[in-house]
Amino acid sequence: MRNKIKNEFTDSFSLMGLRELGIDLVVVEYSGGGDSGAIDEKNCYINPKIVYDEEGNIEYIDDNGVNVEGMSEEDFDVDKQGRMSELLDNIENSIIINLLNGIEDWWNNDGGRGTFYLDLKTRRYLIENTCFGEADYNEETDEYDYENQEEWDYTHQGKV
Repeated sequence: MRNKIKNEFTDSFSLMGLRELGIDLVVVEYSGGGDSGAIDEKNCYINPKIVYDEEGNIEYIDDNGVNVEGMSEEDFDVDKQGRMSELLDNIENSIIINLLNGIEDWWNNDGGRGTFYLDLKTRRYLIENTCFGEADYNEETDEYDYENQEEWDYTHQGKV
């Protein structure tokens, strides 16, 4: 019980820390296959446009805001970059991976990929997940044909 409270405190502290740096949106690209999955890319944005539907769920995110990773050191100094990376690392396993592990099987067998969006202003998240079905195997060429591979798309929303 004590570790759970400590982790929740660390998560809240990390989310607040990202907001203090001016970050409004975290976008994470992930993929997996075989028996493993990985975070491929993490990006932070300032001032993206996030639209909610009438029920308050994330409907659309315009990621044309300023991507912090692409900013020059003068615009987003080195100390802030280091702090941002540390805070992102804090929430990667406890929030991002935990939420991803609760959805469709994106890391086993034929795997999958997707994008995880976290609106830091409201703490709402959106996961756009794609799972892959078996690819056709061509015995003559000894290769897999991924062109006709089945895909299933899922969307998940919630609040952290």
